[in-house]
Amino acid sequence: MTLYFYTFLPNDKIVMKSQIPGAIIVSIVWYICSTLFGLYINYFDAYKNVYGELASEKMLQAYSAVISTALSGYDYLGQLGTDDFIVITNSMMAEKLAAYLTHAFDLLAQKFYTEQDLKQGYIMMSDDDIEETPVPIVTTSIALVSNEYKKYTNLKELMTDLLILHKSGI
Repeated sequence: MTLYFYTFLPNDKIVMKSQIPGAIIVSIVWYICSTLFGLYINYFDAYKNVYGELASEKMLQAYSAVISTALSGYDYLGQLGTDDFIVITNSMMAEKLAAYLTHAFDLLAQKFYTEQDLKQGYIMMSDDDIEETPVPIVTTSIALVSNEYKKYTNLKELMTDLLILHKSGI
């Protein structure tokens, strides 16, 4: 199985035969009553440009550790992209988990900034083409899709709804 180097989480590139039983179990659990989370780190690219590769890797590791420890043994955590995570969890715990992860990330993110940047509430990002631009401190956004009110017939439909929620900022 291929893992993201920074967080050691499964990614979306390769599915191994050993993952198939887990995928079947996740599908059955999803059918019963589950919620799919898309977790995104906003302004992460700007943070990475200002603070560097090492600091951004440490932030990803720390956030994935926070997410992992908040999940039960029946939940699933994976990484879709550099700053995108996916969680499958029980619908009854979804809202509390989302609130906890948002709060925990806000506390965690503060540890990765200088005192001055935290006081300002933003970092200054400069490009070769434009002058310095203020960029907000990183935050997390969480999109939740549940089968409680809408029954999904395929994965594409589910992921489309998740992306729509993420892009709309809901």
